[in-house]
This record gives sequence, C-alpha cells and structure tokens, in this order.
Amino acid sequence: PNNSNSSSSLKPIRFEPTQATLSNKKPIVERMPYTEEQAEAANKVLRVKESDGSHYEVLDLAKSASESDLKKVYRKKALLLHPDKNKSPQASEAFKVVGSIYEVLKSPTKRADYDRSIATDASSVSGSAYPNGIFPTIPFSTRITLLSPPEMCGLTGRVVAFKQYTGKYKIFLDSSLTSIEAEPNALLQNITVWTRWGIPCAAKVIFYSSKFDYNVVMLSDGETLDLKSKEFVIPNGTVIRLEGLQRRPEYNGKYGKVVKWTQRSDPCTGFDTSYYEVQMTSDVSFLCKMGNVRL
Repeated sequence: PNNSNSSSSLKPIRFEPTQATLSNKKPIVERMPYTEEQAEAANKVLRVKESDGSHYEVLDLAKSASESDLKKVYRKKALLLHPDKNKSPQASEAFKVVGSIYEVLKSPTKRADYDRSIATDASSVSGSAYPNGIFPTIPFSTRITLLSPPEMCGLTGRVVAFKQYTGKYKIFLDSSLTSIEAEPNALLQNITVWTRWGIPCAAKVIFYSSKFDYNVVMLSDGETLDLKSKEFVIPNGTVIRLEGLQRRPEYNGKYGKVVKWTQRSDPCTGFDTSYYEVQMTSDVSFLCKMGNVRL
C-alpha cells in the first residue's frame, strides 16, 4: 500500500462542543484582591474627611469618648485599613488619615486645642452679617481658586469655614485632601456669571490675572476666554471686593454683596454706564461702576 496516499486521505477529527459540554464548563471569575467591605471602609474615611468632617466623625467616635475608647476604635480602623491587609486603591491614603487623626486625639493638649478650633468653626457665620454689622462672608461650599501664596497659586478647593478672630477662610484643597487658612484676597470664587457681548451666555470664572482680566470657561462649549469685570454680570447675592472707588475711597478693599445689576447707557454718548448696587454693611449700600467690582 502507498502510505503517502493513505495518510493524505485522512482528515483531522474536529471536536464540536455540545450543549452538555458547554454547560459543564465553569466561567472564570476574576477575584479582587480586596473585599467590598475593605474598599468601603477606606472610601468612607476619605469621604468624611473630604466633606470636612471632624476627626471624631472620621473615626466614628463620640466627642466625649475616653482615651481607652479612642485606642480601641483606632486599632480597629488601623487593622482594617492597613495596606498589608487592605489592598483597595484608597486604603493607603485612608490609613494615613486615620493615623494623623490619632496622633492629634491621643495627646490631651492637642485634643483640647482641636476641640477649641472646631467649636470656633461651628460658631462661624456664612453669607450674613456678623458682629459689628460687617457684611458679609463667602458662603460655605463655594468653589474657589487660590491666587496666593505663589506656591499655591492655581490650586482649587472649597470654603468650609470663616474664622472671625483671624478674618481668614478655612479652605479644603482638592489636591491634598487637607485644609488651610487663607486671606480673603487670596481667593477667587469659581462662580457662574453671564457674559454681556452677543447673546448672554453662562460662564464659570476659573482664574484672575494681574491685568484685571478673568479667565472664564463657557458652559456651552468649554471655550476659555479672557474677560474684564465689566464684560460679565455677577449674580445677585455674590460677595465682592471693591477697588478704585473715588467718591467712597474708604470702602476700597472692603467686601460687600451684590444687591442688583442695572443695565444703562449714556443717552448722549451711548457709552455703557451699567452699575451694581452693593450692600457693605447692614445699613450701608450704594451704587458703583462694574469696573470697581472684583470677585
């Protein structure tokens, strides 16, 4: 027999899986290196911290808790969040947060100082008159961009408190999940304004340059533009700073609230003379040019 011919006539046997063999095949399930409980524990710590929750809220601890209670809660949290045990993405950062909080609360002196600080924050007033009739403060949760110091210029965050005894805002930074104190003139409010040229459009203020130009992002298409303060309208109720006043120079550098914007033009020249009504204290308000207003 011719072996080459016989071998070439052989056809390979193809195996067609049947429904029975397919049903017996177990799906491959990729197992995560951490549990849902571990991931949620880490996320919760950072969530509470990010929302400016107190040290006690981060640890799920009563403010009146004893030193022994503090140790028990910390050890439980630390064990759950330790990176060697918890492989979830946020575990390492949450572990550091819990550790730094414990360093404060385990010291009687530091804990007393911290308790006094949060008591002061709780008594802060936002968006209304406070003692002396001085008006007003930027509302809590307002998004801001830092303009100074130079090493922090451009960082973003939100207002979480105003401390009357220092005159500074407490700002929670997005980049580091930590809080800092900042002077009022170091902040730029990232509020939504309305452009005045063409069809009025909503835009969000994102930065401020030394030429009194504001960088704004158009909400319609994301385009970034440079506008002067007289080229957009600030919403009523917004906290503003006044600059360049000639008739009322004593209010330069002071803060007030926009009460109303009025569009107007000179009947003879046609020049734009639109103005804001601003309220500086509970009993002082006046009109000013748009170019005198800073965010």
